Amino acid sequence: EVDLKEKASLQEKAAWEELQEGTEQAVAVPELLKKLDRPNEINLYYCGGLELL
Repeated sequence: EVDLKEKASLQEKAAWEELQEGTEQAVAVPELLKKLDRPNEINLYYCGGLELL
């Protein structure tokens, strides 16, 4: 369990670093969510579809 938490922490740190660097892969999902944003729906609505991609 400790290894899983450590792995998740390292993955999160790597993701934040990629986002701050502005790599294409890191900014693709936030940009896509901005484009799909609808007033009456939350962004989590699209997470299932994004997982399939």
